[in-house]
Amino acid sequence: MVLEKLIDHYNDYYTKCNKTEKGQFVPSNLKHIDMALKMAVSGGFIDDTGYFLDAGCGDGRVITLSSGKYNLHSIGVEYDQLLAEKAEKHIAYLKKNHILNGVPARIIQGDFTEDSTYFDAGIDFKEIKTFFNYINNQEQIAEKIAEKSPKGTAFLLHRYNSHPEDFSGLEFVKAFTLYDLCPHIEGWNYSVGNIPKIAQLHIYKKI
Repeated sequence: MVLEKLIDHYNDYYTKCNKTEKGQFVPSNLKHIDMALKMAVSGGFIDDTGYFLDAGCGDGRVITLSSGKYNLHSIGVEYDQLLAEKAEKHIAYLKKNHILNGVPARIIQGDFTEDSTYFDAGIDFKEIKTFFNYINNQEQIAEKIAEKSPKGTAFLLHRYNSHPEDFSGLEFVKAFTLYDLCPHIEGWNYSVGNIPKIAQLHIYKKI
């Protein structure tokens, strides 16, 4: 029920891809994210004793789902100020309308590679047990996980390539296929040549 309500809400906000100072905002398909979280939770790849963090959270839709349906204490970090403000407004609306209840969902405006982003927000980086990223500066957050996070910390990478990336200090664990028909997003290519892009979730662990 939460998924359907979130889809109804965010369907009004599927817009074109937007370049930002730190990357590109492409709205996530909530059906894909739901499949990804369901597989990761049921497979025991997410430790719910710590924070779930979306690195480059855009308008906050991933953490509203991780919080609202999967009861994960969720944080989104977004560098772009306007996107971060939109994410905060979405969360406030969803809380006011009782779609998000109980489990916290929070937006931090800042650079997810900088220690000061977490320190200033009162977050201990080592207490983040799961990181999520939608192919947006994934090398930088993977490097930070390898450098700063405890052993076993999970990195969930949502991408459109079946070949796992090689991140120093992280071990590739598993890949899930999440293919589903996507809503149209202006400026986003849904195929490479004539081959449709297939949504994937790749799971890594800090070693």
